[in-house]
Amino acid sequence: MQTPGQSERKAVNVVHFQVPNQAILVVTVLFFTLLGVACGRPIPDSKVGAEHRESKTVARCTNGKPIGARLLRDALRRHGFSAQCQAIGGAEVANFSPTAQGAEEARADREGPVICEVRRRPIGRMARHPHKVFEYDSLPTHAYPGRQIFLANVDCSLYLERSTRKEVARQLRAAIDELSQSH
Repeated sequence: MQTPGQSERKAVNVVHFQVPNQAILVVTVLFFTLLGVACGRPIPDSKVGAEHRESKTVARCTNGKPIGARLLRDALRRHGFSAQCQAIGGAEVANFSPTAQGAEEARADREGPVICEVRRRPIGRMARHPHKVFEYDSLPTHAYPGRQIFLANVDCSLYLERSTRKEVARQLRAAIDELSQSH
């Protein structure tokens, strides 16, 4: 049997045990409240710019402007096409003209005749996804074997002839991918 002094001592110990738990609980709640406030606080604009400038993995921001005929022509030339800007019913870039004959026609057949229409702005799916390349394994009319590639406001048709280089479709795709990366 316990004496009255022993039970009072246990009651005092219980009170002393509960007070530190309450303090720990209060400190924990304060910690998480402060953490929530700190994580939710917006960073001033000057610090955001400084963080991105100091980063070594900064991605190039794209301007979203339509691709110009000169930019397309230069990309095609870097990938093996002797492309020229033409104004046949709008802005076009091609490595031959509809009236090409002789050496010009033979060169275009070897390179792979390519005609690219450059619109003022993207339409349809290209307007919704201006940086995505759309590629089809045939031309719209299916009258000739070829490829069709779209990017933003550019529509390129590649006609495949028997004398066309084997890697021509890959070269056209590389030129369009280059534009996609820089656009």
